[in-house]
Amino acid sequence: MKALTRIATLAARAIPGGRVLALLLAAMMAGLLVAVAKDAIARPAPVPTNYTVPVYAQYQWNNTGITLQSGTVVTVTASGTVYIAGSDPGKTPDGEAGCYGKDDPAYTYTAEDLTCYALIAKIGESGKPFEIGSSVTFRVRRAGTLYLSTNDGYYPDNSGFWVAQVSVTSKR
Repeated sequence: MKALTRIATLAARAIPGGRVLALLLAAMMAGLLVAVAKDAIARPAPVPTNYTVPVYAQYQWNNTGITLQSGTVVTVTASGTVYIAGSDPGKTPDGEAGCYGKDDPAYTYTAEDLTCYALIAKIGESGKPFEIGSSVTFRVRRAGTLYLSTNDGYYPDNSGFWVAQVSVTSKR
């Protein structure tokens, strides 16, 4: 860069019409600087898209209407209380600690290996359920619609809902 500046200065002084050459060299240097500056500027981080969706306890799967693309990062946080049958004091999205669907012979839970009554999810109608609880962040492996549910074995006697905040950040 210093060499180009020096050549432009000398050309302007010593060569007839050197001012034109000096201007051309200055334009070249400016172009180089712009090209270097473009490469040096980092891309801004992707801005997440946020959704608020209810998760009703009386439905086995709640279609959120959120279509996820492979590679995106999703954060789900949930709060609220659902009631499993009439006498239940209420469940948070974390479900019932120490209880797993496979341990309860009275019901066939939606996800036998996950916490009873916890907030669970799947991507796509035939996706494998995974646990959300009160909060989780994950990277989407396979594109599809996000579904949320209570991990239960019988839904008609449930009531209440959780509120899920879903933040979707596109891959870079």
